[in-house]
Amino acid sequence: GNNGRTFATAFATIQAAVDAADESQNAGTDTIFVLRGTYDENITIDDADPLTIQGLGGVVVDGTNSGDVIEMLQGDLTLRNLTLTNGTNGVDAEGNSLLLDRVNATNNSEDGVEASQLDSVRVNYGNYTGNGTDGIHLDDVREAVFRSINASDNNEDGIDVEADVFGSGSTELVEVLGGTFNDNRSSDGLELEGDTIR
Repeated sequence: GNNGRTFATAFATIQAAVDAADESQNAGTDTIFVLRGTYDENITIDDADPLTIQGLGGVVVDGTNSGDVIEMLQGDLTLRNLTLTNGTNGVDAEGNSLLLDRVNATNNSEDGVEASQLDSVRVNYGNYTGNGTDGIHLDDVREAVFRSINASDNNEDGIDVEADVFGSGSTELVEVLGGTFNDNRSSDGLELEGDTIR
């Protein structure tokens, strides 16, 4: 059977690769390389160890309108070079940290990215457009940094950051380093809510 150790023996699904990484005894970061193509999947990540999922050119993960495209329940997750579409959320994340690098989260019924109670969210060079609610919605995230992203044409906000939603402390840093935030239906490119945003 396929063991995911070479391209010739690659797993048939991203979820199968995630499950194998969960079971590995690797003390460091597991990295999953995803070959070009469209993957109709709803991926769940429930492992405290760091994980990277990296697309190798033209990778689309389609949630088929049947749940979140990627759901992270704990840990540290890095996503690179992926398009996440047709989910409830493109990414729904809880845990320690989330890094999105050149990720597109488009045409999801709720948020492109929904993240709550993380220490760090960093988003670099991606498109978070055409989503049913916000391009990116963060609740009780300690630090958030956005670099050169496009969060436009969403039904509510481009980016919505809320603090102390769960009573878990303040948002201490929100940094926006360039980007485009046009034509969001609520007219807010960036909305900050809560008394504990500093």
